Amino acid sequence: MSEFEIEILHLTSIQLKIFKELSYGKSITRGTLAKKLNIPYTTIYDNLIKLQLKKFVRQYSRKTNKIRGRSSVFWYMPRYVLKVFRKFRESEPTEGMKKDLDELFEKGIEIFAKVFHIHVSGNLSKLDINRLLEFAEKYKGDELDKKIKSYFY
Repeated sequence: MSEFEIEILHLTSIQLKIFKELSYGKSITRGTLAKKLNIPYTTIYDNLIKLQLKKFVRQYSRKTNKIRGRSSVFWYMPRYVLKVFRKFRESEPTEGMKKDLDELFEKGIEIFAKVFHIHVSGNLSKLDINRLLEFAEKYKGDELDKKIKSYFY
């Protein structure tokens, strides 16, 4: 992935490593993630929070069997992000995908466009990238979540 792509996605190299690890579809604790990626625990936590704010990851707690133990917090990638990511990870860019991307721009589905860009790098024009950035600014928070869910479910 080039510096240009990282800048467009507004993700750091650490966030991209976390994103890739979670893209396998399994939930994982930040301690396990820190060991796998050989990145300090606190750095992992800070970046997971940033990814959560961008709607790329979510978390849930689960009680452990330990006496007096705290709940374990697991991080995972939401189903709608995984679905899109997997679809394009295994595909070569085609005209149909370009058409899909245009349709998604019309609907304002930012995450789809961003994940699409990860794997179709170099095939998007400056106009496409500018449109992507405009939609990223236009739709935020719950409104974006509703748009994405309505498209995929």
